[in-house]
Amino acid sequence: RYPKYQQVADALRLLGASWLALEQYSPAQAAYEDWLKAYSREKFADEVLFYLGEAYYSEKAYRKAQGAYQRLLRSWPKSKFAPKATYMIGICSRELGDFQKALSVFIQVSKSYSKHPIAQEASLQRGEILFTQKKYKKAQEVYLKLSSAKDPKTASSAQYWVGECLLQQGDQKQAQAAFQRLLKRADAPTHWVNLARLAMEATRRFRADTRDVWQNYPHHKRTRTAQGRQS
Repeated sequence: RYPKYQQVADALRLLGASWLALEQYSPAQAAYEDWLKAYSREKFADEVLFYLGEAYYSEKAYRKAQGAYQRLLRSWPKSKFAPKATYMIGICSRELGDFQKALSVFIQVSKSYSKHPIAQEASLQRGEILFTQKKYKKAQEVYLKLSSAKDPKTASSAQYWVGECLLQQGDQKQAQAAFQRLLKRADAPTHWVNLARLAMEATRRFRADTRDVWQNYPHHKRTRTAQGRQS
């Protein structure tokens, strides 16, 4: 369909990129698919496959997106796009409801690309899935490791979720301490600081309400008993 000229290949690839930037995902997919049919072994094939996956993912075509990412990894395992492509396979698995596969992929990303920034993102995703599955202790362990990350955003979000995990396990005292550690970070993003303050206030109110209930319970019990005798 297309002549084997580099200029044509470049134009078709850039056309796909332009459609993708404009969030016109179907034309982007068509351009990238056409490029792959004509130039699948040419330079930039890994890039085209990656962005084809992104175009499918953006339209929630998760299986097709997975296929593009997997094809990239099979043909170009050393590509600079490999870490993100592997991570996105995990994201697609999560969206498809295959949480065990997603967890497995995120662990693989953390191990295989431990020095790549995407490794921390994979660990955050792993913690989120475990938390959603109510495996709070395991989630806490994941977040605790991330709370010492150099990146302030990653460390702060992880520290916040350490507190949430502790709350879900019923340890309000340690949860408060976890939130306090987040508030003491000078570099913590405002978003996570505000969430920690809200969580601490909610926990304080809960503890106060619970204390009031226990203190007033004997009085209510006596009142109900007296009312019952009078009726």
